[in-house]
Amino acid sequence: MGTLRILEPVTSRSTLAGGTLQAIDSLQGKTIGMLSNEWRCVKIMFDYLPGALKSRYGARAAFKETIELALAGPQELLDDVGGRCDAVIVAMAN
Repeated sequence: MGTLRILEPVTSRSTLAGGTLQAIDSLQGKTIGMLSNEWRCVKIMFDYLPGALKSRYGARAAFKETIELALAGPQELLDDVGGRCDAVIVAMAN
């Protein structure tokens, strides 16, 4: 029988700025970043989500950045988004 190889389509160049993740206990007053590859189901969700994060959960702001379809985001973009927000929602559907 042959060998089954599972490939994960994520580049190894992406690293976590600061090295650790911190959990947040509430979205109240927080800035939420959203990373999207603009796949149609993600686009529909991200058109709705900023308003819901603000009105239902008290987020201070929500912003979206786009990553090219089927690619990992450039490290500079990831670092920028990480520095501008308290939490990030990543939706890279396809």
